[in-house]
Amino acid sequence: MGLLVRCLALVATTTPLQFTVEFDGRSHTTEGDDAAAMARYYVDEIFGADFVGEGCATRACSVDLLERAILVANADEGLETPDSGFQLVAARDPEAPLLVLCASLGATMGPDAAESTLDARLASRMTMEFEFRRFVNRTFGDSASVLFVRDGAREWYLGGVAGLGGDPAAAADGVRRLLDARGLRPNATLVAGSSMGGFGAILLGALLGADDVVAFVPQTFVDPAGLARAGDARFPHYAAVAALVAAGRAGAAYADLGGLVARERARGGPCATKYLLVSRLPGDGGDGGHAAMDAVHAAHLRRRSGCVDVVRCPAAAAHTTCAKVMRDTGALERALRDRAFAPPGRDRSPAPVSWRDLLLARAPSPS
Repeated sequence: MGLLVRCLALVATTTPLQFTVEFDGRSHTTEGDDAAAMARYYVDEIFGADFVGEGCATRACSVDLLERAILVANADEGLETPDSGFQLVAARDPEAPLLVLCASLGATMGPDAAESTLDARLASRMTMEFEFRRFVNRTFGDSASVLFVRDGAREWYLGGVAGLGGDPAAAADGVRRLLDARGLRPNATLVAGSSMGGFGAILLGALLGADDVVAFVPQTFVDPAGLARAGDARFPHYAAVAALVAAGRAGAAYADLGGLVARERARGGPCATKYLLVSRLPGDGGDGGHAAMDAVHAAHLRRRSGCVDVVRCPAAAAHTTCAKVMRDTGALERALRDRAFAPPGRDRSPAPVSWRDLLLARAPSPS
């Protein structure tokens, strides 16, 4: 049975989460603070024991697919403008740390989540999700300012961020102007993201001169030549980057992040920005070639700079669930606190102490 979920009401201005589906001729509405729990309720209590989502072979996959749909449906909460690519949530303390969180491709990411699995109206909104929103709000509250950014054009942030700037450098300048306009003077800046959002985190983190970048299973090059050499054809959205490069747009200069991070090694001395990549090893996660390609991208960046550390995502995690698994185990909160809330001037390696047991002495081999 396919995933016959149709979003009837996209309620995004209130808390808790709200979601309505039409199933078997009836409408079912529920609300709560935990999208995963809501998804389990629908799968177990509404859809029935024999239900599996389209493209899924297990109950866990069906729950994960529906959880993403619930989060996407509630994603418009608090936007700067309806078409904005960013939302800033300012802490009361103007010197509080700043977290910049870059959204990924969203619910379409990965081989088991094709756009056709969801109602077309919902699929068209997938990149509208600001990731990590509820986790950050619940975990940090008012102790940090948070800037959520997204790339609705799916150009790996090479086309900038809507409302901030039309190329990466302009978007970084837009962030600085935004902070100035709000009177924010963060004492530390951390940029994070997953997959495409991980690429964006490395890119924006470098251009902003952030203290730390945490990137989960990021792509580190998306130039067509590099992707062809690596055999990376995982995402159809790479075509948008190819078009940007072919058009000679300004962002094309950043399609391979290796040169950007290599500047740290060339300068010598302490790392101005510390990059922590959370990668996987070939064979991890059971999602085909994703793990091996994740390792190739991590190795590419690690070779270019001594300011890059690589830690291993739990072996059971898939490309699409690496950040989620680390969130659920508490590792994500510990790492972000260790990075963003470290005492000023503390000498530290890119890898936080709480993740030291996961640290890979050498970058994953591309073999």
